Amino acid sequence: MLDKSKIIMKKLLIFCLLCFTLTGFSQLNVNVYTPDYFGLGVRLFNKLTIEQRVSSTKASQTLVTYQVFQKDYYKINLGLGASYYFLENDGFEGLNVPIQFEITPFKKYDFISFILEPALFFGDNFDFKNSLGIRVRL
Repeated sequence: MLDKSKIIMKKLLIFCLLCFTLTGFSQLNVNVYTPDYFGLGVRLFNKLTIEQRVSSTKASQTLVTYQVFQKDYYKINLGLGASYYFLENDGFEGLNVPIQFEITPFKKYDFISFILEPALFFGDNFDFKNSLGIRVRL
């Protein structure tokens, strides 16, 4: 049986390889969110984004968002995600449905965006979570 840290490293390596393989067809995003989440995302086909978030509490989220509306300085994305813990056998925490408001206030620096993300959380109980973030497109 593999050690838990080796399993985690394999998952992270597969995700990184997937991200770097897809960068030929997509755009890589680095995100930081207020409740201590760090995210790495890949934007596919100009409207679909897949993002993996990791927290200092060993919590993780995998999100898929779809851009439903875009203007010059803002976008609205709807998504579906799963929250889970890396180091637990039954680490599944629940599903979340985020609505991202992505604001790009600087025309000259359009690779930087600010994100407001309210999300509905369905797990052991129903919850409403908010987060703020910064996204940098590489």
